[in-house]
Amino acid sequence: MGVRFSRRSAKRIIRAVRAHEAGKGTRGVHWHEFKGRGTRTVLGTISATWAKGAAATVVRTKGDGSALVPQKTLSAMNWFATVTVTAGTKRVAVSRIGGHWCLVAAEC
Repeated sequence: MGVRFSRRSAKRIIRAVRAHEAGKGTRGVHWHEFKGRGTRTVLGTISATWAKGAAATVVRTKGDGSALVPQKTLSAMNWFATVTVTAGTKRVAVSRIGGHWCLVAAEC
């Protein structure tokens, strides 16, 4: 049992692949972000170094980096690499995966 495409779908896929390979982007071709069931991603900041394998308090922010009013915090785990904060704060993104908040991105 194989996968079947209509001729129209096959042409659309071919156009998208050729445009991507040519570095022209995908104008006119619709792509959709995949978001797994039960996940949620939020932005925030940390004010102290966050070691790999440790939990930290993340202060949630709006997409533009401004503070939420009232302030909201959450505790998240860092399973990837130590994030060093030498002064001020660093922006992070955390996702809720399997019932736990986990670091998925951090400002360099």
